[in-house]
Amino acid sequence: MAADDDARARNERAWREARRKLERIADLADGALDLEMHRLGAAWVNDMGLRLRGPLVLGKGQKKARSALLATRTGQLANSFDYRVRSQSGAKQLSLHSSDPKAASHEYGATIRPRKAPALTIPLYPGALTESGDPRYTSYADARNTLGRKRTFVFTSRKGNRLLAHRKDDGNLELLYLLHPGPIHIPPRLGMRSTLHGLLPAFRKDLVARIESVMPKDGGA
Repeated sequence: MAADDDARARNERAWREARRKLERIADLADGALDLEMHRLGAAWVNDMGLRLRGPLVLGKGQKKARSALLATRTGQLANSFDYRVRSQSGAKQLSLHSSDPKAASHEYGATIRPRKAPALTIPLYPGALTESGDPRYTSYADARNTLGRKRTFVFTSRKGNRLLAHRKDDGNLELLYLLHPGPIHIPPRLGMRSTLHGLLPAFRKDLVARIESVMPKDGGA
């Protein structure tokens, strides 16, 4: 009986030691994973911002190597990307997102139609937009009320486009809005998913290297 008790005690000590080492290794691997997920999230946010810092300007003889760049107007979309790393139900999760409601339309594509008005009102620079791309008026109606309904009018250009114009004090016309009957089709072009997929191979390689670097070399902990 004494021999059996001693063997049982040795086995329990061995299991406790093995569990302690495994828990230590799991903690080290979890820390490495957490760090690499933060690095992946930060890289994704940076790359998405760079894709939207256009417009793309090419010199003579240059090819459109980065033709996927989108032009920047206000910078709102470029600054909207963020990420979060959290643990839930024993699993570590990385969420990548944009706070701009327009991001989904640019990522998946969309078809925009006028709802209550007969046409979509698209603000034009510099009449209805500032240099930074911010709207000068809250709406088409606000522009007419602010500038005066007698001095704003709709006309059709030689190309068949309908526009809202403002006759300025010097007699010159200032174009404010393009009136588009719709629908307007926005193609999928943002690239949030493709940008992430492009970063994943390096993430996997760096993660394995980091886990190997923190693992005990002799199997201890």
